[in-house]
Amino acid sequence: MKKILSLFLLLIFVLSLSTPSFSAPAKGKISLSGNMEDLRRGVSFEVVVELNRNPGISSLRTALTFDPNILAVEKAESLGILPGFSADKSEGQVLLRWAAKKESSEITARGKIALITFRVLDDAIYGDSSISLNVSQKLYDAVNGSGDSIPFDTVSLPFTLTCPHKNPYLTTVTEATFEEMGAAKSICPDCGEIKDVPLFPTLSSEDGKTIATLNIGEFKNDDRKSLRTEYIFGGEEAQEAKKLFGKNLVRAFRIHITKTTADYVPQSPCTISLEINFDLEENTVLYALQDGGAELIPFEKEGNKLKFSYRDAVFAFVLRENEEPTVPSSTVTSTKKEEVTTSSAFMEEEIKKKDLTLIFIGVGALVLCGAAAIFLTRKTKRF
Repeated sequence: MKKILSLFLLLIFVLSLSTPSFSAPAKGKISLSGNMEDLRRGVSFEVVVELNRNPGISSLRTALTFDPNILAVEKAESLGILPGFSADKSEGQVLLRWAAKKESSEITARGKIALITFRVLDDAIYGDSSISLNVSQKLYDAVNGSGDSIPFDTVSLPFTLTCPHKNPYLTTVTEATFEEMGAAKSICPDCGEIKDVPLFPTLSSEDGKTIATLNIGEFKNDDRKSLRTEYIFGGEEAQEAKKLFGKNLVRAFRIHITKTTADYVPQSPCTISLEINFDLEENTVLYALQDGGAELIPFEKEGNKLKFSYRDAVFAFVLRENEEPTVPSSTVTSTKKEEVTTSSAFMEEEIKKKDLTLIFIGVGALVLCGAAAIFLTRKTKRF
């Protein structure tokens, strides 16, 4: 009995060795790529579909899926590597197909096979998302010449649509005083992000058109203080602005801050918000006059409201044409240039004189040497 059992087991072992092995079809690979770094609402961008690994296919079908609340497909086109291309677009998906002319034939080409143009919706939801690829083996999305379903690895394309937070609004939690910082929350209406922000004390003009944002400690709560904007049309300061900028000058003004009864210059950085009642062209710049020249001051403009850093100086709105207006050099600079030019010319003249003197001395020395040689020769002949 034991011998029969042993022979039976041996037979099973031999049969297992002789049974032909069936290997599964090799895997293919398809991926997505594109520049997803600077996506914004309303912009279009391109995504490339690439066949990275191709074990031999007779037909291929892949579905690109995405969030329809973020993206829409504008165009899907073949890049010519695979034949028989067609595309069907629907909400949140684009279905791509390729097929060989004969079912039994296989294509082994690899490379970039399609280009899809997407558009970010104007009201797209901010946050993380992705464009995904799907090739289903169960649904026979990829088939070889023998009719076998081929498995595929897929690589999707993740991206983040970042909110620029352009229109946040503030809600006050604690009012600021000149002696104590306040607190507020900044809320973005587009993405709902909420940030805790400090609230600085502000000083307003009587008409409310000028507001200075100050640091704690510039004033005490019970100090007498004031703020006003003075537009300058005459006097020395107006003349200086006209001299610097000429016909490009639009308007000159000064911001006055007072503490008790005297003018006061804040000891730490101060931001001015100014509401104007005149139009400024797009190519208008802002300068602060100082030390016989002018410093360009960056400013933000929203409607008729401007925001810029305070200076204890005359400000000037200046119309910039093709180039920025040139600020004339001071007389001291021109005088110095003239002095340098004059002294250089004088030095050159002196050098020329010295060179001529040396030449004359050299010629004289040669003549004397020649005369002495002749004299010595004659004297030798006499003896």
